[in-house]
Amino acid sequence: MIPKLPLKLDHAIREVTAQVYRQRILKGRLVFGSVLLVLVLMLGVTVEVLVDTSVPLAGLFVVFAVALLWSGHRWLWLPRRRGAIPRVDVARFLDAHHPELEDLVLSSVSLGGDASASQWMVSQVLSSARALSGAVVSTSVANPKWVRGFRRKLMAVWSTGLAMGAILMLHWGAMGIGDRLFAGAPEPLPAFNVAPGDVRVRVGDHQLVWVTTDQKNASKAIRWRHVGGEWQTTAVEPGQGDGVFAFQLRHLLVDTEYQVQIGQLRSALHRISVWTPPEVVAIDLTYRYPAYLKMADHVVPHGGDIVVPQGTEVQLDVLVNKDLETTMMTLGDGQELLLLRVEDGVWRANMTVTENDTYQILLRDLDGEENAKPRDYKITAKVDDPPDIRIRFPRGDDEATPLEEVSFGFIVKDDYGLVNYGL
Repeated sequence: MIPKLPLKLDHAIREVTAQVYRQRILKGRLVFGSVLLVLVLMLGVTVEVLVDTSVPLAGLFVVFAVALLWSGHRWLWLPRRRGAIPRVDVARFLDAHHPELEDLVLSSVSLGGDASASQWMVSQVLSSARALSGAVVSTSVANPKWVRGFRRKLMAVWSTGLAMGAILMLHWGAMGIGDRLFAGAPEPLPAFNVAPGDVRVRVGDHQLVWVTTDQKNASKAIRWRHVGGEWQTTAVEPGQGDGVFAFQLRHLLVDTEYQVQIGQLRSALHRISVWTPPEVVAIDLTYRYPAYLKMADHVVPHGGDIVVPQGTEVQLDVLVNKDLETTMMTLGDGQELLLLRVEDGVWRANMTVTENDTYQILLRDLDGEENAKPRDYKITAKVDDPPDIRIRFPRGDDEATPLEEVSFGFIVKDDYGLVNYGL
């Protein structure tokens, strides 16, 4: 059987052990907070030094993260893993603070855990320890005031480090550090201006690029290429005004990139985006004449102007060059007629012609762009004139007997044909 220590002595050992453990945890936190503060300061200074260079910053943040993780492992995680200090060390600490016990605490701890020791010797030592254990007080490893001050220092260091980290994050966000993690600093702006920069133009249009610079003696050129093509270099020509030079890119059919070079300096790479405006490719017309005319439907491919008798129903099939959001037919009197999509690239409307008018086809594509300068088409409503009858003979008045046959000759014409005729 292993002898037990006196209760007061065991309590004192446990309390000192707990104090030493808490003190170790606090020291680890203080050291980690100090390391965090130093790392944040070093990171901030290093970033400020490298922000205007071509060095990517991702590696710097990786080093910061690794150092922070190692410090947390060393000063936060390991002190908790070590557990309590040995009771023998605590006994030495108590004997040092109670010299009157003459190393009785260490002897009691050593013999109290040894089952093979002499029972008589153990009994004598523990009896003496029990008689003198009242002299063992709960000795504080650290002064309570010192502990409170230690905690205040700990909070100050941690708060300072976190506040500096937050301030640096806000500052770096304003500086666009996120865009610099994997790329160097952008090239400094050259000492000249290029216009229009990035721009959109209609397919087939020209685009003038002009440069303003005060470097009169430096060479001036423009590099350009169609996307996917080879670079071409052309000298820019003097334009109107002092220090102004220009070059025109003609008949642009695809997206084009360009860059201006003055001496050894180059501008940023700009892009001319070519877009295709919505256009009317063709208008197919189908005429459905009034029923009294007894005329078959008539199809006019690739039409536009409408010429029909009054009362004719006209179907317009508008063929376009791209996908559209809306297609509108506007008449000269202000009336609007919405066309319906019947298939890819074909929009349809129906109308009945009653009077002369004009119309336009207005297109709007999926990007909100509209067709420029829509064409005016004419609508002509023809009046159905009465038949034209011309008598060829007899000419003038004539006399005939009751049984005499009289021959008549006449010509009948109508603008839309005759169904029947007679006397």
